[in-house]
Amino acid sequence: MPLVARITRFTHHPNFRYLVPSLVIVLQCYGVWAFSHQFCYLRLYEKFHDKAACIVLIIANLFLTFLVWYIWALIVIIGPGQQPHVPPFSILPDVVTAIPATNTSLASANSVRIDESSISPPDIYPCDDRGYPIWCTTCQSLKMSRTHHSNKLGYCVPRFDHYCVWIGSVIGRSNHRMFVQFTFYLMISSLIMVISIGSQMKKLKHHTSGNVYAVFILACCALFMVGPLFLTHVYYMCCNRTSIEVIEVKNKKKASRKCFCIYNPFDGYRYVVQFLPGEGQDFWNKNNALINLKEFLGDNYFFWFFPTVLHSKSRYGKPSDNFYDLIGECDETLSDQYRQCMFDKIEKKEYLTRLRA
Repeated sequence: MPLVARITRFTHHPNFRYLVPSLVIVLQCYGVWAFSHQFCYLRLYEKFHDKAACIVLIIANLFLTFLVWYIWALIVIIGPGQQPHVPPFSILPDVVTAIPATNTSLASANSVRIDESSISPPDIYPCDDRGYPIWCTTCQSLKMSRTHHSNKLGYCVPRFDHYCVWIGSVIGRSNHRMFVQFTFYLMISSLIMVISIGSQMKKLKHHTSGNVYAVFILACCALFMVGPLFLTHVYYMCCNRTSIEVIEVKNKKKASRKCFCIYNPFDGYRYVVQFLPGEGQDFWNKNNALINLKEFLGDNYFFWFFPTVLHSKSRYGKPSDNFYDLIGECDETLSDQYRQCMFDKIEKKEYLTRLRA
């Protein structure tokens, strides 16, 4: 078997997802030992007799490490969230105008459902160019806005962001805030180690070991990896974007047109409006960084920085015939700018088709 095929087969093995996180934990344990014992105790305390700095740095390092592990556990246990099962929508093509008025069974088709299991659609939903909502064949459910099916989990994830190989978890609506907290505190922990060891490099020139240099290099690598990652996700949240949405817009090969079906209250029809890749497709940006951040992190600023189980998991809907009760917090709000843009397209007759409401 060729080497490339062997590597591909190994990386796709179900247990491979545990390999990288296990390696990360081992490196973190080594970093805690090397920093706390080799640097803080043996160098700062015994060599330089700086007891206060030694105690403070050890406590800070241990606290941040356990905090990172606690957040990591929440990310994995709570998961990215699972979109509730959404049955087909009761929508009809625009054929009523061609139906004779004497045919009462067809003339009243707009007021009945296609089948007993269907529900009334929301005002706006993603669809294909004919107005039919996106269907997930695996979950046997409709996929709502910003929802993507995760092959690793086997179900649809609301506001799917990405799969993080370093922690072995899919990041979605339910654990996105904790993922940002994870990167923030890991960045702070790495920064403390880099600054504390770097500031003592001249003194440590003749009084150090390879473990101190190793943990310094390890902390620098972690800082240069996690720091930009944290800042990137903060920027994405301020713009109300997910990683997969940014990739789809920037990557020309993955860029595609997006269609939405919107209800027009002025004439009672639903119109299918498309947006081409060159039209920005920044559908969820409210043009206010604070409002966008609250959609990802919540309204309570305290829980932006301190994760708790009670305020971590999103509350999804319950079985109901009403779409908004069914979908619960999975519902995504389109920006007023793009909502108005859809109505402008409808007014200019720049729509693909229309459906009976």
